[in-house]
Amino acid sequence: MGSLDDNIVRKALRYQAVLTLLLAAGLTVLGVEHGYSALIGGGAATIANGLFAYWAFKPYRAQQPGRVVARMYGAELLKIAFVTAIFLSAFLWLRPLSATALLGCFLIVHLVQAVVAAGAGPGIRRR
Repeated sequence: MGSLDDNIVRKALRYQAVLTLLLAAGLTVLGVEHGYSALIGGGAATIANGLFAYWAFKPYRAQQPGRVVARMYGAELLKIAFVTAIFLSAFLWLRPLSATALLGCFLIVHLVQAVVAAGAGPGIRRR
């Protein structure tokens, strides 16, 4: 992973972790189950994206584009399996659970990576 890509990935993961904590703290006002449900949802998104980045952006050789594509697909499957396991575990064993907080926080935190990547795109100067 190049330094620019590395910085973007690290920045997105930091923003996701901070947003997860802020959402969980804010939703705790509605009830403890909302807080920990949000923490689980946001944590699942953040950790899954971290797993994907670690697996997909390992150093590679340009002479092996097939391996890069296979690694991307493998990383996405790992991410989906991880999120599925977390959600399944939460829905089976946590009572009470706020499904709205869990899924809503997951979605919001998951979208942070797109916002960070869009802000780091060409034509946008950051100081």
